[in-house]
Amino acid sequence: AAMSMKTDTADTFEEESMMKVVGFGMSRAAADDVYSQAKISPSDIDVLELHDCFSANELITYEALKLCPEGGAEKFVESGGNDYG
Repeated sequence: AAMSMKTDTADTFEEESMMKVVGFGMSRAAADDVYSQAKISPSDIDVLELHDCFSANELITYEALKLCPEGGAEKFVESGGNDYG
């Protein structure tokens, strides 16, 4: 088991990236930290509960958590990589 909490860094706003502004960087940093602590990789995860009140952020979070490659959230969803319940 592992846990991590991150916050925005200065580069969130310096790179003029909307992906970073909505949390991609801090989500990616937290995911990397947790994977390292737990000594696992994204492919070791069978079930993950994810909540985001905006559908676009959910897609970005799939990529930030490395559940699919960057730019691959659409294919991840279309292939049935996620489910809703």
